[in-house]
Amino acid sequence: MGAGAYLSSKSEKEVMDRESERKGIRRKRSPEEERAELVRFYQARGFKRQEAEAIAGRVASEMESRAAFTIGEEVGLTSEESWPPIKAATLTGCSFAIVSLIPILPFALMEVTSAVITAVIASMACLFGVGAGKAIFTRKSWIRSGLEMMAIGTLAAAATYAIGLAIPA
Repeated sequence: MGAGAYLSSKSEKEVMDRESERKGIRRKRSPEEERAELVRFYQARGFKRQEAEAIAGRVASEMESRAAFTIGEEVGLTSEESWPPIKAATLTGCSFAIVSLIPILPFALMEVTSAVITAVIASMACLFGVGAGKAIFTRKSWIRSGLEMMAIGTLAAAATYAIGLAIPA
């Protein structure tokens, strides 16, 4: 689940970045650079350094929170569009139930050794496919995206398997 949350958050950030880039919404400077510029601005207006830093800190934090909201609004990816919890839980639960058939189904149809090999290959292929499909939205390399999803999913599965082995029967 942790790996899924990581990939979900990373994918959301990549889509937001890509859409921001596509729509020409770019941050020109880092928050630190913006703050330093504001300090210089207020010092030039006659404020002492300490006062200028206090004002710049307040202004910078307001600008950052507005910028994040504005980018989300302009890109069309704001939290207001998120699903209600019941819908998200239902769709996530159904998705997990359906996708869990990929590694389980071979055991219903084959002998154990063949089923293990088939389940591993089918699971890795599906992970790669989902990662590659994500590239449609992020406009990143489909190969790299597929390999990343496959690697993280495989590591999560291996960790789960190792935990299962560590638990006494």
